[in-house]
Formats: sequence, structure tokens, C-alpha cells
Amino acid sequence: MDSTGTVECVTATMQTLVLDQNLLRSNLPVEPHTVAGMYLVLGWSSVGGALLKWYRDTFARAGVAEAEAAASAGSGRSAYDVILGEAVEGPSPVLILPHFVGSGTPALDPHSKGAILGLTLSTTRGQIVKAIIDSVTYEIKLSIDAMEAAGLVINELRAMGGGAKSSLWLQTKADILGKPVKAMDVSEAPCLGCALLAGVATGLYASTAEAVARAVRVNRTYEPNPKLQPQYAEKAAIYADVYPTLAALNHRM
Repeated sequence: MDSTGTVECVTATMQTLVLDQNLLRSNLPVEPHTVAGMYLVLGWSSVGGALLKWYRDTFARAGVAEAEAAASAGSGRSAYDVILGEAVEGPSPVLILPHFVGSGTPALDPHSKGAILGLTLSTTRGQIVKAIIDSVTYEIKLSIDAMEAAGLVINELRAMGGGAKSSLWLQTKADILGKPVKAMDVSEAPCLGCALLAGVATGLYASTAEAVARAVRVNRTYEPNPKLQPQYAEKAAIYADVYPTLAALNHRM
């Protein structure tokens, strides 16, 4: 499960409890699942959609005004639609360390800071917007890599949250992570999950398996683009060096 809301988090479920040094070193907690006999491991970035909101509020007032004018005319486009419409195709040449409120997993460093790298006088807004999407995904990939190093098999990701409404963001996730990303029919999955658990508890469903079979649907699947994957892999390898390179400097700041 990949959830993009204010923060970004990824949860892998498992039927056999896995306790591994890779998970421990990467600060990835392992917990019992709400489904009896299952477990989950959780990774997260300290920001997700919050970083795009910061960009909107700080640098994209014109885009907000454009969206408000379009809404008045009945187009229904949001400020985020306008902002994401500027994003460049493929990997951005800009990298962003999204530690704007410290880091999540795997570093779990509350003293880390955000950074924008690779700026030149030719850098465009579209490159920075795409860098936000790219870099949040590079960050969550570090936790997914640690899960897979521990032996967890992750075949696909099911996307939910506000970010799951963006085709651009979901396709970027598929290209960077190299796995199919499936947008769910109900993007507000926590609400649906609570309702299904309540249905099991009150006898509406005989089991969680029945509840899921009757109510959970995939809306659309985003497959990795094989032409872009090598480019994203190269950028992801550079991104993996950003936090270790800047950590001491950020701590001094």
C-alpha cells in the first residue's frame, strides 16, 4: 500500500512474521495487522503532498489565481492541476531532499533539513514541480529497498490518498519503483477500511476476506515505462547519496 497525503507512507503486509536486521537498521516498524494472523511493516517520508502544498503557497500564487478563475468559469481545475500541468516529462534534472520537517525512514533523523539541488539559471518551474514528485518517490524507495533486502516480496503497489488522484504522480511512482501501481476505486481507503472492519465486527461480513472481496476494487493500473526506468534508476542512485552527503552540514545548520 502506498499512501500519498500530507505525508507519504508505504505498508507491506506479510503472512509470516519477518524480523530482519535490514528492517531494524532502517527504522522500519513491524506490527500486527488488523487481519488476524498477518503482519505489516511501515515506511514513511516526513512529507508527501505537504511539499507540493508548500510550493503552491510559496511560489505558485499565479497558478492558484488561475485555478480560482477557471473554477469561477466552471472548469473545475484545481490549483494542483495547474501546477502539475507545468511538470516536465521524465526525470527532473533537479533533486529535492524532502526533509522539510526532518526525515522519515530509513534515516529517521529529526535534525535533517530540506534541500534543492541542481539549480541553474535555466531551471524552470516545471522542473522543480517534477522534482517534488520524483524526490518524494525516491525517498520512499529507500524504505521499499530495505523491505526487499529483508526478503519481503513486493509485486505491486496499491495507491490511495489525495496523491492517487494524479495520473502523473502514479505513473512516476511506477517508473521509479519499477512495479505496477494500482489506483483504487476508493482513494480514501482508511475510511473504507474502517467501515469494512466495522462490518466484520457487526456480522455484516463473515470475514475480512469477504469484506475485501465485495468492496475493494482497482480503478486503473499504471505500468512502469521501460524506456524511462534506466533514467530514473540513475537519478535514484544519485538521490541515495544526497542525505549522507548533507547530513553533517544540516546538523551544523
